Amino acid sequence: MIPSLHKFNKNVKFYAATAWDLHMLKDNSIDCIVSTQVLEHLPDETKLDLTLLELKYVLNYQGRILIQIPCTKEENMDLSNRKDIAVGHTLLHTDKWWTNKFFKFFNCETTKVRERFKNSKIKLSNGKNFFEEYPTWYTYILTNKER
Repeated sequence: MIPSLHKFNKNVKFYAATAWDLHMLKDNSIDCIVSTQVLEHLPDETKLDLTLLELKYVLNYQGRILIQIPCTKEENMDLSNRKDIAVGHTLLHTDKWWTNKFFKFFNCETTKVRERFKNSKIKLSNGKNFFEEYPTWYTYILTNKER
């Protein structure tokens, strides 16, 4: 798919990389970064910190990062036996946890997006509404702090 996108704009470059190793990008070179449903899939908190540090370096001083993440109702919820939502989710935390994490690296604004989806008909394999299980979905808008 990526090679076919190149025909629309020859000035666009595509890279395949891990989120915590963006060495091919110059510091301060990216205006906008969008991440939806990604960070909770990183293998551990160390990789998350490395990823946020990489994003901080490549983000332009006036740039923005938009991150969307499902948050849990409370910290340390045991979802390991829930195959419908726990598979691949290694970092499931509350909004407060994510906000504190982001503030270590960036200025952070939080926007609750749950209201937009509260009447969703998305059902999980257990029959529950998806947004009953993730009652708080947040969008974070991050900007660089002074370096």
